Amino acid sequence: EDYFRMVAHKAAYYTAVAPLRLGALLAGKTPPAAYEEGGLRLGTAFQIVDDVLNLEGGEAYGKERAGDLYEGKRTLILLRFLEEAPPEERARALALLALPREAKPEAEVGSLLERPLASRALAWAKAEAKRLQAEGLALLEAAFRNLPGKEALDHLRGLLAALVERRA
Repeated sequence: EDYFRMVAHKAAYYTAVAPLRLGALLAGKTPPAAYEEGGLRLGTAFQIVDDVLNLEGGEAYGKERAGDLYEGKRTLILLRFLEEAPPEERARALALLALPREAKPEAEVGSLLERPLASRALAWAKAEAKRLQAEGLALLEAAFRNLPGKEALDHLRGLLAALVERRA
């Protein structure tokens, strides 16, 4: 719950809610409530995908692989991992996360990512992102129904889908 609240107040607003609302305001319209409701879901899905990409890495991602673990960030994936881990594995992961960045052994961080539990947590997070994306797009679709400019609307739909469907 804390993770979702943090993401809603940070990433979800600046990646989805604010741009949707600003678009309406610039067009001289009052933004419908669906822009916030749908935008929160899309923005949260965006952040979950960002966390997944951080762990999966890849040059296309453009950031350090597992940087969130080195920084000790509490992502949805990590929270799920810790929730499902046996007590000694959980204690080992928490001890690793508590170390300063420069003291975290690369091999230990790597082995944390290679555990089957980590794969299950990643798969679960990806499914959560897809669920939130579908909910967000459905909420927005109702608000988009009466907008003029089919070509612009199709472009907007594509942008909103791409917001979440990024690839490493």
